[in-house]
Amino acid sequence: MGPLLQHELRIRHLGSHRGDQFNERIEAKGQGALFGAHDVPQTETRGNQDMTMGIFTKRKLVFLFALLLVTIPFIVFGMGARVPVQGMPAAEFQLQDLAGKSHQLSQYQGKVILLNFWATWCKPCTTEMPAMQEAFDQLQDQGLVVLAVNELEDLPKVKAHIQEHGHTFPVLLDPDNHVANLYGVFGLPVTVFIDQNGRVQEYIKGGLLTKEKITSIFQTLKNTEQKTLRAT
Repeated sequence: MGPLLQHELRIRHLGSHRGDQFNERIEAKGQGALFGAHDVPQTETRGNQDMTMGIFTKRKLVFLFALLLVTIPFIVFGMGARVPVQGMPAAEFQLQDLAGKSHQLSQYQGKVILLNFWATWCKPCTTEMPAMQEAFDQLQDQGLVVLAVNELEDLPKVKAHIQEHGHTFPVLLDPDNHVANLYGVFGLPVTVFIDQNGRVQEYIKGGLLTKEKITSIFQTLKNTEQKTLRAT
């Protein structure tokens, strides 16, 4: 065998041996060895994958939790319709009071209506009710109507609360939150003042009512109506 042939066979043998070693490294290290990538042990690769999945899972849980916080009020309370703006007609409704008597909003047209949304568990709601009672006692003969709409609570619980505190204004039950939804109620308490023509004039969310505030709004609406009547 000539020197050139021997040299060529040695080169082929050496190339084949190195190729076998390269293939073994690829099989042992997986795709991490391809295209010049750094050698990464499989355990480390799995660890990185687990960490990535853990971060993704945490972010997903945070997103779902935030989404739940936003949607709970809509699911539980069924609220969220558009809040009425000043001057728009008040949404008509009919609800029963604690004695089973029906009250329709339109039957009070020509009077100033204080429409209050509340619940017994709502501390600001129960705190402002004595002021509503005082204003009702003083102004009902002048044309003030107070309608306290309870949200989602059963009759015995509401009745016991009203009797305990001695309120005499009409208390209506909104068991499925239909009326609250009509008025865009989101959180309690909410008070809507409706003028003599059945239009929304004040929308008070969460603010504590006082007798003075109720009286001031009532007198403003009464005076506005009187001026309108004189002008015509």
